[in-house]
This record gives sequence, C-alpha cells and structure tokens, in this order.
Amino acid sequence: MKLAVLRCLIFVALGSVWVGGFSHAKEFNLEQVTAEAEKGAAEAQFQLGKSYLHGEGVIKDETRARALLLQAAEQGHSMARNHLGVMYLKGQGGKVDGKDGLKWLRLGAGQGNAMAQNNLGFVLIEGTGGVPKNPDEAVSWYRKAAEQGLALAQFRLGSCYYLGEYGVKQDLAAALHWSRLAAEQGLAQAQNTAGVIYRDGLGLPRDPKAAEEWLLKAAEQGDRKAQSNLGSFYRSSEDAPRHMELAYQWLKISADQGELTAENLLYGFQKSLTPEELTEGGRLVAVFRARNLAAAPLPAGSKPVLFHPEGH
Repeated sequence: MKLAVLRCLIFVALGSVWVGGFSHAKEFNLEQVTAEAEKGAAEAQFQLGKSYLHGEGVIKDETRARALLLQAAEQGHSMARNHLGVMYLKGQGGKVDGKDGLKWLRLGAGQGNAMAQNNLGFVLIEGTGGVPKNPDEAVSWYRKAAEQGLALAQFRLGSCYYLGEYGVKQDLAAALHWSRLAAEQGLAQAQNTAGVIYRDGLGLPRDPKAAEEWLLKAAEQGDRKAQSNLGSFYRSSEDAPRHMELAYQWLKISADQGELTAENLLYGFQKSLTPEELTEGGRLVAVFRARNLAAAPLPAGSKPVLFHPEGH
C-alpha cells in the first residue's frame, strides 16, 4: 500500500491538535484568584490568564491573558510557559512571534512538562510561526512526552513510525505499540490507527476482531476517518461477515462530515443495496445522530475544527 494511501486512511495532520491540559477547579473564585494574581502568585496568574484566554467566567481578552501568562511564565510556571509559547506562535493577544514562542516552549519542555514537549515537537515538525524545522529533534520531544504517558504524543510518535517519516524508520510494531497506548486512553485518532493496522496487517498478523473493536470505539466518538474505515471493513471484510446496513451507516455518517474516501465508496455502494438494506441503514444513521449530535452533518461550507489550544 502506497504511503499516500496510508496517510489518507488515518491522518488529517500529524500536528493537528495543540495540547494544554488545565481545567478550572469546580469552584473558581474569580475575585480571590484575581487578588492572588495581583500579589504575584504564579498559579493564580496562570489560572486567571487561562480564564481570559478562553472567556471562562470573564469576558475573553487575549491581550490580558498573554500578559498574565507572561508573569507566571517568568516565575518558572511550566504550564504557563507552554500556553504562552502557543499564544506567541498563534498570534493570540499580539503579533506572531516564533522566536519567543519557541523559547517559552523550550523552557517548559526542559522542565519536563509533557504538554510543552509535545507542542515543541509539533512546532519543530511543522515550522509553526516561521520556526526552522527540525524533525529529528521533534521526534525526540514526542518520545519524551509519550514516555510520560501523554496520549497525543504517543499517537504522534506512533504516526512517525507508521509513516516512516521525520527521520524515523518505518516500524509497524512500534507504531502499533504507541498507538495502542494512546488508544487505551480514549484518543480516537489512535484508536483508528490501531484499527487500521489490525485490519490490514501491513506485515503484522491481521486481527479482524481487534480491528472492529478499535475502529468502532473511534467511530462512536465521531472520528470521520474511523467511520469511513469501519464502513469499508463491514463492506468488504475478508475475515468477517459482510454487513451491508452497518457499512452504509458508517460510510453515510462519515461522508456527510465531508470525508472524501467515504463519499467515493458510498456513491457506488449504495446503488447495490436493496430497499430494505437502505431503510435499515438509514435508521441506524438516525439512531446514531440522535445519540451523538456532534456527529450530525456539518453546515454547508464549514470545516471540522482541526485543533484547539487546549487539546479538547
């Protein structure tokens, strides 16, 4: 199978999600946190900066968020350094500044912050903000974050092994290892990768049961590539009974979210179905959408969100 086809089966982009990882406490006292931040408490500055960055409990103000995160970062707060680096690189609260963005991510990553390590890897692969690309170093940061258990870094490292890119020799056993670790944490992209490897083998033993299990987990979370892969699995599996209604369900759901592979498969496939199979397949689509409104078709002209600063 050609590299381009492998990429199409799995990825939107290797670095498609920024990760942050902070959530407010259940009782976030804005007045108290503001007072603590004004006294110079780094954690309070970080929390308040996050609030202004996302408009959580306050009116969104990226400029103020950037200033607060800078105050915390200058005191050595590793998570503030991660977030500040991302803000500089994305131009949030001010102009894009690749030099300072890279500096803050390096400082956070050097403190052992897995999220900063993962984001630094992304920046060095993609050249975000004009940063010079350095794939070899990027993979080393992905590995550091992955070894700390960060699911997104595990997925990205597995992706490097899967594709045999960025200075990494293709190693499907390693790809499956890291993808499984991330998949077991619930990351849909990794579940899809594991499912594809189990489905196709690609030099490893094929495992249709495991393929169906992981593709279904990802599809149920709304991952449109996994939905397309699962529909294809039910449509023409060599090791499992063909299930036309389920094939139609997942191909239809994926195609309606703009997945081109599913659109192409569905175009000819639905013509081969009986009226009964089409009716049942349509019923399954409706049941899934009622259960998971996020998987409904996107409005015309819109695109799926590829990344969020916090990795949600």
